[in-house]
Amino acid sequence: MAQNVNPTFVKTPNWGATQITTGTGSSVAVTVYTGGANGSKITSLIATALNTTSAFDVQWGISSGGTLYVLGAVSVPVSAGTLSSVAAVNIMITPGLALDSDGNSFVFLPSNSYTLQVKSNATSSTWTTGAVINLIAPSIGDF
Repeated sequence: MAQNVNPTFVKTPNWGATQITTGTGSSVAVTVYTGGANGSKITSLIATALNTTSAFDVQWGISSGGTLYVLGAVSVPVSAGTLSSVAAVNIMITPGLALDSDGNSFVFLPSNSYTLQVKSNATSSTWTTGAVINLIAPSIGDF
């Protein structure tokens, strides 16, 4: 097989975002980003918590064909990223992820048949009125 010697560069910079609330993302996965037609590289996924009164575990992974393949889970503390005393959470700290040339974790979505998804197994009794967990992928490259 011939080797591809042509470099491939990001053609479209992009970003994705979603929220987990009492009505969405609590027990059912929600989509942060759908891969581009020729694939996407996701280099960052952060979580912030607004109006929360308890920490929440957030699972994240890649979905294909309706199945969520969980890559990891993190705890999002009360008020993470919305108070200067509590930092936002870097979700992509999962051991075993690929590292780029700068040592940063990343995942690929091979095509638009794949999605980056998140969910929380929190029950509705743990949610206060107006509580939201924001999930933001601010650095995505579509090929």
